[in-house]
Amino acid sequence: MAAPTDYHEAVRQIIDCVGTPRERAEIADGKPLKSLGDFPEQDVIRALRRFHDFCRDEGYRSGGLDDFRPSWLDFKDGSVKVSGDVPLLKRRLDIARMLDCHVAHEAELKLETPGLSPKEYERLASLPGDAGRNVRFRLCTDPRVPPDLLSSIALDHSSLRRLALSNPAMGPKGLARIAARPRMMADLDVAALVKRRVAALDPEGRKAYEAEHFAVSGRKPMEGIQVPGLRESGATLVNGVLSIRREAAMFYGQPVRPRTTPDKGMGR
Repeated sequence: MAAPTDYHEAVRQIIDCVGTPRERAEIADGKPLKSLGDFPEQDVIRALRRFHDFCRDEGYRSGGLDDFRPSWLDFKDGSVKVSGDVPLLKRRLDIARMLDCHVAHEAELKLETPGLSPKEYERLASLPGDAGRNVRFRLCTDPRVPPDLLSSIALDHSSLRRLALSNPAMGPKGLARIAARPRMMADLDVAALVKRRVAALDPEGRKAYEAEHFAVSGRKPMEGIQVPGLRESGATLVNGVLSIRREAAMFYGQPVRPRTTPDKGMGR
């Protein structure tokens, strides 16, 4: 490949190598390219190294690396050099978006590092795309994650909540943030996990749980409330835990009496 003369041509060459089929089709049609990000120079250098690894590891080459990579990029001695009149680093080219698999791999390696700071955990949890989703699932099972970050991740999805509630790092405040939301507690698996964790709290933890529950919902955990959409089954929140009479009886093996009154709206 000939060395590009401007920023957009550099982007086109890299997209032609590692872009998605849609991105390659767009540059083939000559569509104008938008700015791909505003990242510091060191982030760009790391992205270029990921590009180098992508070429080497994923097999997108017919011969050696030198036959595939753009001739204007040099990765010798662990450094990245750009030859020719290419204002690549000045324009802060971001190609990490196209290398999500390598972002995820680096994040996985980072999670294995002992002694990560809370800010580093927050940065990993905020990664975009598939990489961020996979990392958040890993964080929900990591007992080293800060409790506040764990509870905020757990609020995003029911699958994350189930994992986070089994994590010993989940504190009383995180339990209260989930228990105070009826729609989250409508998930029976989540409700059972919350009930188990709340029952195991010590007096100090129970006090923190009740205070956070009141701060989030404006009511005490002892107050029962109707769960939207489940009123007919007798679902209520008592002590911050979902209670459904019929499911509870089936769970404990007790006989369940059939309904003697017809359901409303069924034409009977």
